[in-house]
Amino acid sequence: MNNAEIGKAMVIKLDPVLPEYPTFKEGVRRAPKRELTLNKREIKLAVANALRYVPEELHEQLAPEFLDEL
Repeated sequence: MNNAEIGKAMVIKLDPVLPEYPTFKEGVRRAPKRELTLNKREIKLAVANALRYVPEELHEQLAPEFLDEL
C-alpha cells in the first residue's frame, strides 16, 4: 500500500500547506531531553513511520523536523 492509497482511505485530510514554524520560547519549562537509543536503521524506520500520515509533497520539508524531534 502506498501513500496515495492510504490518503484515499483517510477520512481526515491534512492540509498540504504547513503553518509557519513556531519559535522557541525561552523560559517555558519542558520535559528533560532523553537520550537517543535507536540505531540508524531504527531512526530511519521511525521517521518513515511518521511520514506515512503526511502528504508526500511535505516529506522533504518534514523529515528533518521529525528527525530533530527524535
